[in-house]
Amino acid sequence: MRILRLEAAHFGKLENFVLEPREGLNIYCRPNEFGKTTLVYFIYYMFYGYDARLLKGYLPWNGSELAGSLTFEQGGKEWRIERRRKTTEKRQILCLTTGEELALAQKEQPGPYFLGLDGATFLRTFCITQGDLLFSRTDGLDVALKNMAATGDENVSFKLAEDWLNKQHTRYMYRGKNQGPLLDQKEELAEGILALQQLRQQLGEQIGQHREWEQLEKEIPASDERLNALRLRLKKAEGSDALRLLQQLEAIRQKKPLEPPAVSKEKLDELEKLLDTAEAAREKAKRAEEEQNRLAEQLELISQNLRQLGFHALSGQELEKLRRAKRLTWQWILPAVGILCLAAALLIPGQVRYLLGAVSAACLVVFTVAAVLPVQQRKRICHSYGAANSQQLEEKWGKYQQVLAQQKELQAARKAAAEAAAECRREADALSVQLDCLREQTRLFGRNDVQQLRISWGVYENSLKQNDTALQEQALLNGRSRAELEALAAGARLQEETAPQVRALLEAEQAKNRSLRDRRDALDPRALEALWVRQTAMKARNKQLKYAIREGEAQLAAVQTALGWLKEANQEMNTRFAPKLCALAGEHLARLTGGKYQKLLMDASFGISLETAEGTYPLERFSAGTRDGVYFAFRLAVSTLLCEEVLPMVLDDPFVNLDAQRLEEAEELLKNAAKERQILYFTCHETLNLC
Repeated sequence: MRILRLEAAHFGKLENFVLEPREGLNIYCRPNEFGKTTLVYFIYYMFYGYDARLLKGYLPWNGSELAGSLTFEQGGKEWRIERRRKTTEKRQILCLTTGEELALAQKEQPGPYFLGLDGATFLRTFCITQGDLLFSRTDGLDVALKNMAATGDENVSFKLAEDWLNKQHTRYMYRGKNQGPLLDQKEELAEGILALQQLRQQLGEQIGQHREWEQLEKEIPASDERLNALRLRLKKAEGSDALRLLQQLEAIRQKKPLEPPAVSKEKLDELEKLLDTAEAAREKAKRAEEEQNRLAEQLELISQNLRQLGFHALSGQELEKLRRAKRLTWQWILPAVGILCLAAALLIPGQVRYLLGAVSAACLVVFTVAAVLPVQQRKRICHSYGAANSQQLEEKWGKYQQVLAQQKELQAARKAAAEAAAECRREADALSVQLDCLREQTRLFGRNDVQQLRISWGVYENSLKQNDTALQEQALLNGRSRAELEALAAGARLQEETAPQVRALLEAEQAKNRSLRDRRDALDPRALEALWVRQTAMKARNKQLKYAIREGEAQLAAVQTALGWLKEANQEMNTRFAPKLCALAGEHLARLTGGKYQKLLMDASFGISLETAEGTYPLERFSAGTRDGVYFAFRLAVSTLLCEEVLPMVLDDPFVNLDAQRLEEAEELLKNAAKERQILYFTCHETLNLC
């Protein structure tokens, strides 16, 4: 590549400035403040456009618009870039050989297209301004070297691939942290699996409850039918009883003997006595149960008080050790022995003195330990039980023992109450069995039935004695009217089943029916459906999470593998290009220093060291002239390795820190470099012998 013509119409202080460099080395001796550095940034502006951070100071001094053109030759074709900028950017890229215009996107610049470099790398490698030979790593330079190391082609974006892979990695796992969306999904899946297990358990319970609800739905109509049937039977039994009673009343009027009641007086007495005994047993069992519950509540309060005191099963052993430690007196012998040994050591000369001194010191140490440790132990124990000192701890322990004794007494009383309640329940259950058997025999189920039968016995006995019939009728009617009995007996037939018997069956069936309905109302048939919907949604979510985790793990493994390859490529760049770069820069430095310095070293961060006869030292330890020479050598080496096509170099008086000898060597180096590339050298010194 070669620059053919520079035309700065309006750029900084330059107005209608034209420059037509030739091949090889072009030297332009101009005084200071001429605009040499301005020309360097004009070339940058032509290739990379306006950058306010760099070019704000190069706006036209007369206030006109930025304008200019650059003509260059590349690949056998001539190109011209024209730019104008006032408020908006206008540019034209024209191929003078073919007459075609190159169309680039608005944000796309011709620099990367023609040079293959970003603006920062171009300034740090192919443009060297006055006093700015410092070689430093740029993103573009780093990217280009990495691209070459990874693919052999600097145009393949290693940086974009690395950024994209890091971005993809962050989608699943945060780098350097044990967290990320993938771990969040795994935690959510674990919670979902646990919740699903709990839901399945609830669902199993709900299924059982739903089956119970279905069974109750079937049993309640059957119970309703039985209730209706019993009500009809009760109506018939009441009619039968009324008819039988009317017959008895008629027999009393006609002075006919009545039939004796079916149940004897002995059975009535036995039934009534058993009823009283059963009721007394149930009442006794109820009182025993209440006493047991009362003792249980008191025992729970005692247990809470014990827990608040903070003692446990081993507290007694700890306190006993504490008491024994307080009673120890042997440790007070130790200071006396130590004092005696110390006095003997002062009186007895020789080696025995040191032995006695050691014994005295040991006694004092043991005494200190034996005296301090129990104190610390007592403080620790007192603090653990919430006491300020040993006295408070003993008082608290005494209270604990009192409460513990109360607890033991209550436990014994509760045990006795439980046994008594169990005995009462067994007695009541046995009496209930006997009572049920006797009821079944007599077909009498309550005290009203017994009372009614006793009245029947009285009427029967009076009928035998031929007593007053009116009194007998009143006893049989028992407050009811004859018209009421006749209404009940209308159309009735005599049957063995009596109304009290049917009424007892009806009451039992009504209680059963109420129990069935209460159990059914306590169950929610829609809860099963809601749980089923939740389980279906949870299964779908867990399945989705499993699929996402499986896909995420596969993607993460692929990204990590690709990042590993890029890391290897980066390492390869450092191991493959760093030696080549150092070798080439060393050759340039050897020419520049007359062979004094020949070997350079560079670490992974582009830190440069210089090898001398005395050793290897960082470049910062050398003089400014030597550093400028090393930086210039590196600039030439990087510009040689960075691009396949040789690009021009623009130098703005870079050798201000070199002495006369080094300046001559730099001139020779520039002559050799100009054989391969076009060099535009701007200087204010006329002592150069370059030609």
